[in-house]
Formats: sequence, C-alpha cells, structure tokens
Amino acid sequence: MPLTISPANPTDLTRILEIQHLVFSGKAFGTVLFPDGYTPSGIATAKTLALSQMTTDASIRRLKVTDSEIDDEIVGAAQWNIYQETRPDDEWKKGVKIECEDENIREMSMKFMGAIEERRRKWIGGEAHCLLYILCTDPAHQRRGAGKMLVQWGCEEADKLGLPAYVEASAAGHRLYESCGFEDREKVVMGKDLIGEYGPFQYTFMQRPAKGL
Repeated sequence: MPLTISPANPTDLTRILEIQHLVFSGKAFGTVLFPDGYTPSGIATAKTLALSQMTTDASIRRLKVTDSEIDDEIVGAAQWNIYQETRPDDEWKKGVKIECEDENIREMSMKFMGAIEERRRKWIGGEAHCLLYILCTDPAHQRRGAGKMLVQWGCEEADKLGLPAYVEASAAGHRLYESCGFEDREKVVMGKDLIGEYGPFQYTFMQRPAKGL
C-alpha cells in the first residue's frame, strides 16, 4: 500500500496548511484557520501559531499520510489532542483567542469556536479523553483511505489509554466516523445570527466510548 501514516514535522506545515485551505475554504472553520486570509502573511501567521502550539501544548499529536508513489507527498493530515488527565473547569473557561486585523472576522471566528467549545464542555466535562481536532484530505486524494488511517490512529491510542474519543462530524465525514465506532450524541446547527454568511452550518457531535485493550 503506497499510503503511510507518521508524525508530522514543522517542515510539513506549509503543505498541511495548503490542504486545510483546499478543504475548508469558504467555510467558517476555514476563516478560523486563516483569519487574515490565505495570503503570504496569513499563511505565515497560521504557521507561527501552529509551531507555537506544537511546542507548548503537550496534548497535540499532528499526523500526516504520505504517498510513496508520488515522492512521499502529503495527501492528508490530522490533529488529535490527547488529554490523559482530567481537565479543570478553569481550562475550559480560557476559551479560544483569535487574532485578526478585521474585527468582523475576529468576532465571527470567536463566536464559532466559542460555540464549539461550549458543546465540548457540555459533553466532555472534565474527563480525560481524546479529541480529533481537525482532519483533512487533499480533495484530489480523497476516498483512498487516508482519512480512515488518521481516524483509526487516534482510536487505537484511545483504546490503549482506555479513553473515550470525540469529534465534530460534518455530513461528509459522518459515515467515516461511524465506521470507526463513533456514535451520535447531538446534532448542532449554527445559524446566520451566530456565524453570518457561513450559516446555517450543521454538524454532529460524536463520541466513541472508551473500550480499552
């Protein structure tokens, strides 16, 4: 099989950010990822933030899937956050900070991520868990199994640790997560009153119960 999964390195970020742009452009999450736009300066800002998170947040596991038949090009990527200890309520209350020159974009991004965090806090609370924060496959390489490899990696880690796993599933990704053992917990709709032109946006909050080995 030409596809291989491995940890992502800082040198992979340019390609990973490109894939994120291809997948999320025109969507609310795409604006969160690139609040200053997918421009040289916007990409530099996103890369700086990602590098900072990789070096300061011990929960983060960044992964990539490469294809040996096309010079080991990265075709998919994911970020799992693994919290092996309980998360104090104060940590949830920190919220998400978005830095952006455009106040309207900053406000929308804050509302969007605030609503996501509120749902996570509701269902996860303070328990130890694994969270699939982001998953993306280059549209030119979708339906080849890269996405499933990235999801299964986190599921296996969760099982080793005896932890539940969570994900916010779009309609496009729902079947994949379901095939990996995730179950629906709540369907969420964000309207235009919350995220403006990007609404309505619907996703399903899903949980994969702790299994253990």
